Order: sequence, then C-alpha cells, then structure tokens
Amino acid sequence: TKYLDVLATVMPEDIQFDVDIAEHEVLVLADSMELWHVFEHLCQNSLQALENNPPEHKKILSLGLHQVTLDKPLSSVVVMTHELLPGRYSVLTLTDSGEGISDKDQPHIFEPFFSTKETGSGSGLGLSVVAGVVERMQGAIQLSSQEGEGATFRIYWPLTSVG
Repeated sequence: TKYLDVLATVMPEDIQFDVDIAEHEVLVLADSMELWHVFEHLCQNSLQALENNPPEHKKILSLGLHQVTLDKPLSSVVVMTHELLPGRYSVLTLTDSGEGISDKDQPHIFEPFFSTKETGSGSGLGLSVVAGVVERMQGAIQLSSQEGEGATFRIYWPLTSVG
C-alpha cells in the first residue's frame, strides 16, 4: 500500500485511478526496492501513454494485485521471460486506456534503449529494468495491447509461504 500512497500523490487529476487489491496477503520473495522499480516504471509508461489521449478519450489507469493458480503452463501469451509452470502466483496487473502499443513494437518493448517516444523523450530503459527484475524473481510478463485501445501488463511472480 505504500506504493499506492506515493502514486496517489503524483497522479494527475484528470486520470481516473482504479485499484483492485486482494483482501488476502500476497507474498513473494523479493527486494522491496526492485518491486518499487517495477511499479514505478510501469506506472510512468502508462501515465505517458495517457498524456497522448485526445480530450474526448477518458484517461483510466487500473492496478490490480491477486493470486492465481495455473493448472497448466502459461507460455503462448507471455511476451518475454520464460514459460510459467503450473503453480501459485501473484499477479500484478496494470491497465491503461492510453494509445496502446503497435504489433510491430510489442516484441521489442523490453529491449534496452528501445523506445516508442520521440528522441530525447526517454531513455528506453524503463521496461528493460522491469524485465530484468521480473526475470531475476523467476517471473514472467504478459502483454495485451492494441493501438488506440490501451495496454495491459500482467506480471506473474511465484508465491511464497515465507512471512
């Protein structure tokens, strides 16, 4: 929740911010600073995508955190990292109603220095940092996006029972 408190203080007033967090504890074995970097970079990308919305297009940013149990491997829809084996995972979901990511750009968005922004408008490192953290934590990222329809990132991390 501390991440949500920080985000709430910097959220532009014209953005509808929806939060759906599991009532039960979701525990992952992770460094809190690395989790912050994932959260920060995903939110920055979404907020930048929302900046480009035309005035008549509602700006929505949704964040969710839940547990899921995979009965079979999740591989066909994972954009990067590795196949997720059956088991229990936490899923961080971030959805925006921004400009979306083109089909030609989607395979490259986790590459270092790749950017869809104009030259000088970003380093192209944000999503590569996210990918590195997720990979170190033995997780995976799933992306769903269409141009003009926004984007949804789902990050899967193995759950732990260590408290």
